Amino acid sequence: MRILFFEPHITGHRIEYLNHLIDYIQNNPSDHQYIFVVHSGFVPAGLTAGLIIDPLPDSVRADLRVDPKGNNLLIRSIKTFKLADTYAKKHTADHVCFLNFNDVQFALGLFRPKYSVSGILYKPFASPEHHNLSNWLNYRRKRFQTWLFTRNHQIKSIFVLNDKMAADFLNRSFNTQIFEMLPDPVPVLTPDPSFNLREKFNIESHRKIFLHIGSLTRRKGTLGILEAMKYLGEDELDKFSLVILGQADMEVDSAIRTYPPQPLPRPGRGQGGGYVSLIYQNKFLTPAIFKSCIDQCDLLLAPYRYNESSSGIAGHAIAAGKPLLGVRKGLLGETIAEHGKGIFIQEATPAEISDGIRRALAVEIKASISRRYLEQHTGAIFAGNLLKTITG
Repeated sequence: MRILFFEPHITGHRIEYLNHLIDYIQNNPSDHQYIFVVHSGFVPAGLTAGLIIDPLPDSVRADLRVDPKGNNLLIRSIKTFKLADTYAKKHTADHVCFLNFNDVQFALGLFRPKYSVSGILYKPFASPEHHNLSNWLNYRRKRFQTWLFTRNHQIKSIFVLNDKMAADFLNRSFNTQIFEMLPDPVPVLTPDPSFNLREKFNIESHRKIFLHIGSLTRRKGTLGILEAMKYLGEDELDKFSLVILGQADMEVDSAIRTYPPQPLPRPGRGQGGGYVSLIYQNKFLTPAIFKSCIDQCDLLLAPYRYNESSSGIAGHAIAAGKPLLGVRKGLLGETIAEHGKGIFIQEATPAEISDGIRRALAVEIKASISRRYLEQHTGAIFAGNLLKTITG
């Protein structure tokens, strides 16, 4: 069987997933042939003997980039599928696995390739929590596109990370058996022994370190965290440093860089709320520095606006034994509640976030590492389950 993995991007967990798959394939020889069509910047961490690595030129990937002014999801989905289809035909693939199925779900509701298909679906749709017209229309759109691709009999499996309830719900809702849960692997990272977060940014010893790290976007709650500072008093702001590290999109980068240096106005009050100890660095973090920052913080801030999908930050918090501030409902909140320690809020609003921070300042939060969770979410289990489903 000739199996092609298609991944034109290298942001987020994509490099980790590719390396988990390559490592598993090398350690578990089989008669199958594997082709990886990947971003030209991807450099495998391990051996690739016997594998085909086919990098996508930048010129070919140009059409797949997100237009900051907004572009049509259907058109982008079709372009992505057509590109993958070209490489599937080039390599005479029997099966194509999209490591981000969201990129092609619209297209695979329309096209029926000769090869079978699988993929990882991020952010499965859920009923709208706020019943305004925009949310309702978005819900109907997601439900329709899910119904459309589940009619495609060339689709063998769609993996939903960590969420068996969501997989079961989707199978029932669309009268199918293609959805199944896949454990989201927690990467084993080694911290940089020479890196000291407090010394690096000159954080005073009396301040706790509240860390917001990774991909910085509106949906990750970054802007909500900034707004939350207005709800805190001067005495509260003096007890912690807000450390924001990672790669920010243009909207978030602009908002942070223009953040007011003067005392913040407090909602509904005349007096200022004090100064914020804000540390910001917009750059890619190496795995060693990323791990060091998480190990050395006091609280991880993850008030994500959308909570129905898996998030790697939960695994990192559990692996480091660090408490996490996030929304209680949804998969991230359930994971932390079962395996970690959380400061939970009901909604990812500035007022709720500030209340969570206030509670985190009032107590010493003790968290521990969940060995059981880590043993169930290894790279080998992730890759093994995915490949056994595809080849079974």
